[in-house]
Amino acid sequence: MKNNGAWKTNLVVAVLLLGGLLFLVSGLIKFSQINNYPQTNAMITQIEWEPGAGEESDKYTVYVRYSVGGTTYDQQLDNYKSSYREGQTITIRYNPDKPTTITAVGPVGATIITAFGGLLFAAGVVALAKVLREKRAMKQAELTA
Repeated sequence: MKNNGAWKTNLVVAVLLLGGLLFLVSGLIKFSQINNYPQTNAMITQIEWEPGAGEESDKYTVYVRYSVGGTTYDQQLDNYKSSYREGQTITIRYNPDKPTTITAVGPVGATIITAFGGLLFAAGVVALAKVLREKRAMKQAELTA
């Protein structure tokens, strides 16, 4: 007898593995940026607020202005903190080869992103191992029946 719910289980495993990998890689990229990108000061020029509907969270988009090598840039920031205020000066990191690529995520944020990705990925590996073990047991039962 085939398991009609197997596709749901496989979907959960795939989401855990792919989601975990996505967060893990994103966290590692943030660590690379923190360690390799130079710092500069940026002024928060605008914070846009979009209220969430129902249980959806509010969305905040932060824009900053900063200068690198005599050129001024206006860019969207990659994160929001409730302590951010328009006109506030914050420290950002920028890609020296492409100064429009910036981040304000610090080591704590990068650690959280990486750890979350690692946990999701590990859960996916455990779930995959369980699925494979169950499939092997079902095949073995079919062979001995």
